[in-house]
Amino acid sequence: MSERIEKVNSILLRALSDIILIEHNHPSFKMISVLKVDTSKDLANAKISVSALENAEDLVKYLTKLKPVFRKKLARKIKLRTLPNLAFYLDEDGDYLGHIHSLFEKTK
Repeated sequence: MSERIEKVNSILLRALSDIILIEHNHPSFKMISVLKVDTSKDLANAKISVSALENAEDLVKYLTKLKPVFRKKLARKIKLRTLPNLAFYLDEDGDYLGHIHSLFEKTK
């Protein structure tokens, strides 16, 4: 992966995390995390991996519904020639970590 793509991924991750966690933190989702952003080489598409401790599948639907709002807010926060199309995905590793977290809580 090129240094440019890595920098765009990092900028998008930070900006989307701020937007989702601060401005659109819905009370029905607990512990939302934006884990990873993978942008295509042509910067046309970005896959965003997210996780939540509860209602994770609903979180992806919620975020997908708000894609136009996120793109508008991203355009104000970061300066890119063209903003990539956003696609939200549930991070499978996050589910596993949530399961391990719940096992730790049970042992306490």
